[in-house]
Amino acid sequence: MVGFKEWLADEGARLAGEGGRRQRVKDWIGSIRHLYSLIQGWLAEDDPNGLLKISQGTIPIDEERLGVYEAPTLGISFFDRGVMLLPRNSGVLQGPGFDRLGLRVHGLVEMAKGGDKFRLYLTSSPDGRGWHIADWKDEFPRPLDKGTFEDALRELLS
Repeated sequence: MVGFKEWLADEGARLAGEGGRRQRVKDWIGSIRHLYSLIQGWLAEDDPNGLLKISQGTIPIDEERLGVYEAPTLGISFFDRGVMLLPRNSGVLQGPGFDRLGLRVHGLVEMAKGGDKFRLYLTSSPDGRGWHIADWKDEFPRPLDKGTFEDALRELLS
């Protein structure tokens, strides 16, 4: 049996690490919500007649380094066509396109309709944090802005 002193040290280290985990989850969820807010703003500018229907929900995510947590989702419907934005994880392996651009990847949100998808990556560089978008076919990251988002959405909704 472990003595109280050892248990106290081990349990204290575990709980201190848990606080860091909770903060990483909170930061990741905040980044996702900020992304969705940007997207909803862009769509509101171009859809004054309300042709697009926006829905929000949550899904459970189970990551080895962060554990299980609930992440927000965003649905975009256009008549009988729909696209889902689904967070995948905050610990993403990055491809060579990101290295060439000097980017570090911190998270992934997939924008999908059936088997077609675009990937939205939370990135950082010496200039700061931002989002990049890549078509799943070529994985070449481009900065995410209203134009690159709408091009991808149009392709998925066509």
